[in-house]
Amino acid sequence: MANVAKLAGKWEGIATVSLPPHPRTCRLQIEIRKPDKDGAPFVGYSILSCMPIWYGNRYVVSSAVLSGTGDDGVVPSISFDTVVSNIGVAESSFHCGMRSMRVQAFGSNRATAKWTETGPAMCGGGEAVLDSRRTY
Repeated sequence: MANVAKLAGKWEGIATVSLPPHPRTCRLQIEIRKPDKDGAPFVGYSILSCMPIWYGNRYVVSSAVLSGTGDDGVVPSISFDTVVSNIGVAESSFHCGMRSMRVQAFGSNRATAKWTETGPAMCGGGEAVLDSRRTY
């Protein structure tokens, strides 16, 4: 798990989510923490801030705590398939919550993230290229 452990840290990226009827621009921030013992899951803390492209001037913000497993294959990745908690979903105008996320290494200091959401039809998920925000 040496290669997948390199995904631990802080990541950030911007994506345009083109799902009708409400395309939006989203900023994804995620902090990934390594397991503290063998067999324990990776933990991810995400903040997703989205603004509708065609109307509105307010960001819709939701957060999630995710748990998942790492894959040290040819392209290291972490699949966050368990949502421990969704925060701010009921208060947001879209009512979208995180369902799952896959973070995959992309070059030396980047990663990609693909997420799916729960909620109304407009909550389909999205994809973003993430830059490392390592502070340690």
